[in-house]
Amino acid sequence: LAHPYSMQVGLGAAGAGSTARSAAAAAAAQEARELLERQFHLGLQPSSSSPASLSNASDAALSQLPPSLLLTASADSSPGKDITRAIKRASDWRQVQSLVQEHAPHLNTRHLCASLVRLARLCNSTFWQQEKKILAADKQYVAFVQQLYRDIAAVQLSLEYRQVCNVLWAASQLQDAVHPSTTWLTSMYKQAVISGNAANSSKVEQPSEQKSSQAGSHAMMHVAQMAYSIARLQEQVPQNVQQPTLSWLLSMSQGLLQDSLHLQHQHQSQRLGMQQPQNNQQPHQGAASVPQQQQPPDAGMSPRDIATLAWSFATLGLLPSTSWLSAFASAVSCKGLLAAANSRDLSNLLWATATFSKLAVKGSAAANSLDAAATALLQACQEVTLRSCDAQSASNILWAFATLGLRPSVAWLNRLLHHIEASVVTYMTPQALSVTLWALAALGVIPQPSCMSALLASSAHNMQRFTAQGLCNTIWALAVLEKAPGKAWQSAFFRHSRATVTNMTSQGLVNCLWAVARLGLQPPQEWVVDVAAQLLQQGLQGLSSQGVSNVLWAMGRIKNSGRQGQQLLHAALQQATVLLERQVPKQQQDKGNSNNLQHVDTLSAVSSDSSSTGGFNVYEVAGMLHTVCQLQAQQQMMASEPCNSSISNREAALGSHLLPKLISLLQLASQPLLSTAGPGELSILFWSQNSLAEAGHAVNVTRQWLDAWLAASQACIGSASSRDLAQWIWCLAKRGVRLPAQWLASFQVASFRQMGQANSQDLSNMLWALGSLKVVPEPAWLQQHLSLASRRQSMKQLQPQHLANIGSGLARLGHRPDREWLARYQEDIYAVLQDFKPQELTNVLWALAVLNCKAEQALLHECLVAMVSNLSSYKVNEVAVSLWAMARLRGQPDLRLMAAALQHCFTQARQLTPKGLSMLMWSVGNMATSPPKAWVAKLLVATQVRLETVCLG
Repeated sequence: LAHPYSMQVGLGAAGAGSTARSAAAAAAAQEARELLERQFHLGLQPSSSSPASLSNASDAALSQLPPSLLLTASADSSPGKDITRAIKRASDWRQVQSLVQEHAPHLNTRHLCASLVRLARLCNSTFWQQEKKILAADKQYVAFVQQLYRDIAAVQLSLEYRQVCNVLWAASQLQDAVHPSTTWLTSMYKQAVISGNAANSSKVEQPSEQKSSQAGSHAMMHVAQMAYSIARLQEQVPQNVQQPTLSWLLSMSQGLLQDSLHLQHQHQSQRLGMQQPQNNQQPHQGAASVPQQQQPPDAGMSPRDIATLAWSFATLGLLPSTSWLSAFASAVSCKGLLAAANSRDLSNLLWATATFSKLAVKGSAAANSLDAAATALLQACQEVTLRSCDAQSASNILWAFATLGLRPSVAWLNRLLHHIEASVVTYMTPQALSVTLWALAALGVIPQPSCMSALLASSAHNMQRFTAQGLCNTIWALAVLEKAPGKAWQSAFFRHSRATVTNMTSQGLVNCLWAVARLGLQPPQEWVVDVAAQLLQQGLQGLSSQGVSNVLWAMGRIKNSGRQGQQLLHAALQQATVLLERQVPKQQQDKGNSNNLQHVDTLSAVSSDSSSTGGFNVYEVAGMLHTVCQLQAQQQMMASEPCNSSISNREAALGSHLLPKLISLLQLASQPLLSTAGPGELSILFWSQNSLAEAGHAVNVTRQWLDAWLAASQACIGSASSRDLAQWIWCLAKRGVRLPAQWLASFQVASFRQMGQANSQDLSNMLWALGSLKVVPEPAWLQQHLSLASRRQSMKQLQPQHLANIGSGLARLGHRPDREWLARYQEDIYAVLQDFKPQELTNVLWALAVLNCKAEQALLHECLVAMVSNLSSYKVNEVAVSLWAMARLRGQPDLRLMAAALQHCFTQARQLTPKGLSMLMWSVGNMATSPPKAWVAKLLVATQVRLETVCLG
């Protein structure tokens, strides 16, 4: 055959060739016609959102045929219908153009609409998706499409309602290559409303329910096509046309939904009537079967059309009326409709439902209807096969579940994640990847390592295509999931995020800083500088209280942040102070500044519901207080370094003004929020204030604050973890709080239940704290504690600090375990003796002495050697206690070791406490050999000095 575009279009297979060539051409045409007849319907009914694309076989066959052979003649067809069929069979836009040009005098509205729709279907096929840019640059193609727009506009008054809808759908598909004009769109939408009203008003009584349901299905499809076109072309449709058209679509679709529900109720009633037995009689075996009554027809509402309609309204940011949402929820909840939906339909329905729910007022009738629809969709999603679920559908489903707060079954989530890993992760767009990770983090679902690796690998491969928001969501999700990426991924992220930092919102910048700090990453200084500079440029005034607290939390942990990072930290401290001053009453601030914190009645004016006042909640206050502790520790460390040039006026201002003021405000703001605090927040609040007090800050924990804290902890003590319980009792012991009997009873019950999950540090802290408070626990509690401690000893899990705390706690409680337990205890001490700190070794020796243990001489000798070798690190009172314990345990140090220890004490005699001095004298007086007279003389002088100091004091 010659080139198909150069042939004359005719109705026959005429030509100058031989009979054999004509027969071959006719056979090829017949084969192509049969293939297309099986693939396509003859009616012009395109899908609203995802029209079927041409198969590769049909495209290959038709591309070899001239336009003349696309025309077929049959006994029951007219030339007009043949032209329509030929246009629908065209596999290339040039074939459509040739047909239109050849039959221009004979074309009607059906031919013009079919031509535009065929171009849209070709443009939307898999092959032509890659050719859109080429088509947009093809002047002949653009001119042809524009000519079709003009020809259709010339006959718009003759267009039927379904034709206008088809044309608008086609224009939305062709917009990437050829934009329709605003004038053309305006006239088309107006004509759609006019023709739609005319079709609705001229509707006559249908002769059967089957025709009625089909009419309703077609009407819903056309409404969905119009809504879809507006969603795709919304930037080109004027608001004065868009708004009335959308109102008309909402009204029309609501009526169609309600009609569909009415038909479904009728069908259900008919089914119930057919299933009802007559006279409760069952047919006997062998009886002839009675033909059943014909099943009532389905209501005809397509899930694809409803999904397209809802997706379009949600994309446009519309929140339909309560009655519309109620009808939508009822339609979605229909089992028959959901059973016919595929994964893409369900994903679009879920996405629209989640988007509507974000706009609806919580607790309203609209929200309740959406909740009902979401529940039905959740069940349907867990029943549909995942084999046909593509990348976009998977990410949309997960996003919708996370937004709606729905949690699918673990088994279904595992199947979906396996499907994503095995089939679709390589096809995910950057947006789908970021949405998937964000949804998994929001749902609290941690993927298997192989799935997470696949998601990270795909995101690293597509990192350059991520948007600024996608980057922020991705790093935030990884931080929540506690999955630190590899070095290569980090390098790509920091490099690309620096390039897009100017496009990030303030919240996105805060999320990036928080996530990087949470993951423990060490970003390049250039990255921190750029992010901090951008955030400073946008200003912190627009951030929420959570945003300000997250900035403080992150900048308190990111090192090497540069000058801009330090400026951002300073600005965050100032903004937090401003917000807290608004939250805490002025009169209470004045009392706090004057250190008069005994009366806190005015604190009741601070709302415990921060969401209503825009202030900090208890979680944010606890986080900031913890951050302030770290900043204070960093400041003291920098100040202690010799010749530290990094101490600038900024650090001095932080230490002298901002930090103390912020600490005071945080303490004042925390008390009215205690009733809303969980176990973790209560731990952080108390621990932070203890740490600040030990650092030298004037933190006055009042009796009223303690009473409020005890009441709040009593209320949630049953849900506290072993870590929280250990921190609670440790903080109370540090403060020396006298605890109520009821609180102590509740603590022992809760800690007894959680003791099996406690780690070694928590076990040792609990026993140490009870010993410090002189609170003797129940025998069963103490027995279980010692049993767990023995188990940790056998597994070599007890560190020097744990051993010291356990021994100190037992000694303070006056509880002496059996000899076997004490023998294992001494063996554990001996095994890690080189790792003991001075205070820990002192506490161990003191505990063994108080418990009157029979200590091994080898252990005592090694303890004394370890003490003398590290004597410069010992405080003078620690040496006195250690020597006293040695004397009690009958350890016999030689004169050389004893002389070194005493010399260390004599050089710091003024730092000896009365108790330490008496212990030192007692240990010298109980030596096996008589001490030198010089020692005794120096001890007497030291005693006299201390007595004079006490008397003068």
